[in-house]
Amino acid sequence: MTDNRIIITITKKQITRAVAFGVVILAFIIIALFVKFKIEDAKYYGPVFNFDSGDKYVNQAIEVWDKYGCSYFYNEDQDEALGNFERILGIESVKNYVRSQNTIYGFIHLYSDADIEYALNAIVYGCDDPKHDTGKFKSISDIPDRLFGCCYTQIQVRNNMNYAIDIVYNEFIEELKKADSM
Repeated sequence: MTDNRIIITITKKQITRAVAFGVVILAFIIIALFVKFKIEDAKYYGPVFNFDSGDKYVNQAIEVWDKYGCSYFYNEDQDEALGNFERILGIESVKNYVRSQNTIYGFIHLYSDADIEYALNAIVYGCDDPKHDTGKFKSISDIPDRLFGCCYTQIQVRNNMNYAIDIVYNEFIEELKKADSM
């Protein structure tokens, strides 16, 4: 009678190599996912608000936004704009959308719920308002582009004002330039 068993011997070195190979593949996949998300960030609102330009007028506008929030740019309609944006912050689906757009395959969250709340507070109230926590965001320009873009989109979709924030923001910058040239 013949023994038909096959004996496979695996050494500790082979197991170590297999594990190392698996770790390298996993690291590659994770890096590829983050690079993909970083590339997709380019489509968001960095160019619209131009926060990183170094332009002195943009820097002044950022300082104003940090101090007073986005409703400041609505001039005589500031109170109406603030009420409108506060109403939007009370809509739970706003935060749910932002969370869903900053999740990789439904389970890797790029930002915590607190970060989303802080970003929304920073956009609406500014970063210097002691009544509304903005966490690690000490300036509107500290909010990552992807998070800012998603928050901004949700605020704009539900905005009842006649003009979008980016329009009144850019008008404010133009007013700064005119005042400086006089």
